[in-house]
Amino acid sequence: MVNLHLDVGIMCHKISDMISQLGWMTAKERFDFHRACWVYKCLNSLTPSYLLETFTPVDAVHNYGTRAQVKNNLFIKCPKTKAGARTFAYSGAVAWNALGEEVRVASSLGAFRRLYQRK
Repeated sequence: MVNLHLDVGIMCHKISDMISQLGWMTAKERFDFHRACWVYKCLNSLTPSYLLETFTPVDAVHNYGTRAQVKNNLFIKCPKTKAGARTFAYSGAVAWNALGEEVRVASSLGAFRRLYQRK
């Protein structure tokens, strides 16, 4: 009988090394990438109509010349619960505001994807 005992810690370490050597994204990085792509699609009218009103630019909320307005950030309504912090509207706006200006102003979805992966 063959002993099939695997050390999970060693196995995970080898897999993470392999992923980084191949230049692949981790599961969390892929999730963040796809969330950012969906935000880009929402802001550029590439999604169904019910998603188009998910995000609000800061300059649509008030007319003050703040740094967030100059950077074209999205307005983030503070969630009241932990469940609210996991919503697409909140987490997407936070992820979008964390992106650099050069990524956010991409001319197409393909350009956005390339710029995001280079960041």
